Parts: sequence; structure tokens; C-alpha cells
Amino acid sequence: MDNTIEYKGYTIKIAQDEYPESPRSWDNFGKMVCFHKRYNLPVEFTGLDSDNYGSWEEMKEYLIKQGAIVILPIFMYDHSGITVSTKPYGDRWDSGQVGFIYATREDLKREGFTKKRATEFLENEVKIYDQFLTGDIWGYDVEGTTESCWGFYGQKDAMAEAKSAVDSLVIEEARKKAEKTKRYIQSHVPLNYRHA
Repeated sequence: MDNTIEYKGYTIKIAQDEYPESPRSWDNFGKMVCFHKRYNLPVEFTGLDSDNYGSWEEMKEYLIKQGAIVILPIFMYDHSGITVSTKPYGDRWDSGQVGFIYATREDLKREGFTKKRATEFLENEVKIYDQFLTGDIWGYDVEGTTESCWGFYGQKDAMAEAKSAVDSLVIEEARKKAEKTKRYIQSHVPLNYRHA
């Protein structure tokens, strides 16, 4: 869904980012381990295989033994696309648990987080990953200029950044116009009139 607006004499086009980078390739606080037969979801724990566990509870116990101190379930809803959350969707046909996101005691210590703060960070990382999965990543192009940027999570952020870019263009145009006027006056107005 593209969105085009006129702003301060410029045309801004907001469009979905067709080639976004997965946020799981960033330097994340938590580690995500997800398993699904049809989708390639993150498994950020080397050697972990869902076939080795009879239930999610067994896998959770294993992760705790490996140092996980804050651990949240990840649920997926699969219907005309997929979406994920740390809260269940309540649809027994098209949704269910697909994994966990967790942080270790060392992670909390390194960041100086309490368990509550760590939980908030983990929930936010799942929300950001959900935006990636649902295509809620955008970019902007200011027509007739070199101003464009991509990779914004949410249309609102992309639009705000695009308007900021136009604001900078308008300020730069005004500065150049003032400089041109000043040069014109200096070259065309007699010196004695300039100081009168």
C-alpha cells in the first residue's frame, strides 16, 4: 500500500520496503528459537532440535538449564500470512506456540537490566520481528530530489523522517536564496546606498 502526499512543495511517496533486512540479524538482546515445518524461523541456539523434546515445557526446562533466566513463549497465527506474539491468539486451528525468546543472567548483567526490563525488551523484539513478518517496513522517496531512505518500522516513522528531510531541503533552499540575494545586492547596489 503506497501513500503519496504533497508537503511544502514536494511530493513524498511512502512505499513498502520490498527487501527489508531481518531484525534478527541485528545485535539483539534476546535469543529466539522457533520451529515450524513450513516456515524458516530463527533458531539462535546452535544445535537445538525440536525433535529432541516431547513438549515445549521440556524445551523450556532445557533452555533454563543452559542459562535462560527470562524466557517468553512465541505464538504464531497462520492465516493468509503469518504474525507472531508473546501472547496466544486463541485460535486452535490457525495458531499455536512456535518457540521461545529468552535472555540469560549474563545478558541481564551486561545490560544492567532487571527481569522486568528484560521482559519488556524481549516483548519488543518479538513485536519488531512481527513487523518484519507482516511487511510493516517502509521507505520514502522525495520526488525530484536525491532524498530517499528505507527500513522504517511503521509507516508513521517513514513519513516523519520524510517530512524532516523535506524540512531540511526547504531550509537549505532558503539559505541559498538569501545568499544569492546578498551576492546580487553586493554586486549591483552602489556602495554608498548599502550603508545609507
